[in-house]
Amino acid sequence: MKNRFLTLTALTFLLWLPQVILGQNVGDKARIESTNPKGVPVHASATDNGFVRWVNGTLVKIVSIDGKWFQVSAEGKEGWVTKNYVFNIDGVDSDPEPPEAEVQFYVVGTWNLEWFDDAKGRGFPEYNQHGPKYGPRTLDDFKTIAGIITNQLMAKILVLDEINGLHDQASSMEMDRLISCLGTNWAYQLTRSGGAQRVAILYDSAAARKDLCVELNLPDEKVEDKGIFERQPLVAKFTFLDGKGHPKNDLVVVGVYLASGQDLEKNHSRAMELLREDLKARFTNEPLLKGEKDVLVMGDLNADRYDKHAEDFWANYDADGLQFKTMSPEHGEDYPPTRMAGVPLFPRSRIDYILASGKDGGILDELVQWTAHVHTELLPTDFNEFRKHVSDHIPVTVRVKVVQDDD
Repeated sequence: MKNRFLTLTALTFLLWLPQVILGQNVGDKARIESTNPKGVPVHASATDNGFVRWVNGTLVKIVSIDGKWFQVSAEGKEGWVTKNYVFNIDGVDSDPEPPEAEVQFYVVGTWNLEWFDDAKGRGFPEYNQHGPKYGPRTLDDFKTIAGIITNQLMAKILVLDEINGLHDQASSMEMDRLISCLGTNWAYQLTRSGGAQRVAILYDSAAARKDLCVELNLPDEKVEDKGIFERQPLVAKFTFLDGKGHPKNDLVVVGVYLASGQDLEKNHSRAMELLREDLKARFTNEPLLKGEKDVLVMGDLNADRYDKHAEDFWANYDADGLQFKTMSPEHGEDYPPTRMAGVPLFPRSRIDYILASGKDGGILDELVQWTAHVHTELLPTDFNEFRKHVSDHIPVTVRVKVVQDDD
């Protein structure tokens, strides 16, 4: 009797499981689904670690099958997924999750705009590998970037990297042009250091009041035969304004751009160590920063949290007891690439990140989500089109609640 009960229980369990396609034929229709709300990881090939995410529930056509890998197509796009994401169309979907409770929040993030410089052709290093080279952006390209920021990201504060500036001035013709496309309430701060690859902070002054902005002056030491701060970090303190212009919570945004080269483990670690020590001093002595606990460090770190080069700031990056947390999951398969690379072009490099203060009332308490959003949904079928008109990098954002300040 006991064996019969176990058999029936096992059978019931098997019938309950979603009907995963284990032996479908080429040409069949299917549905792809992931337990990750950000969507299904879709790869350029079965051997490519890079991926983008397609929306959960996307209906696809099976193009080919290679062991556990399915090549699928949908809406003019193709890619490869593992079989555990592929389900029969007639499988019963679970009820959708209830909508998130209504809460006011602002989007804050980082975006490398790839040689945001009228005089620079783009496409490095891929054009040295027989990939295309792209000319300077047109006015329509600036309008496209502005539209992404305001209409798709709906961002209020963005750290921007690789921004051209005028000589040693903290101004930029390219940023001025972008502001003209965004609207008069938008403004920016720019470092003087960095030449044509500076750090900028762009913000909507109707939503974020700038209280302080300072370019750091950290020593540009040479580590692993490369300078660690060819462009200095930029630190800004903002106060959120609600829809009626009333001041709410404040936060500190730190824009960084580390030395290029994902193998520069010691270089990157030393840069973040110097930044940490500077921030600790400022949070102790700077009147407008003293006691501040809500901090986001963001930018192109030119480092992959998930590769073999283990920089020492990914875990417990501490500044004055704040204990920063990297806003990406523990496993790389759950964090999409943030830069398109290679020939053919495909999202492959995970080098853009957001670190958030998380101890004793840090900004983690005010974030809507605990994992940053890599906006792969912005990418068209032809990745080269995005790079030609926009950038090789994909913006990364978090949502910060607009609440009463508590520090």
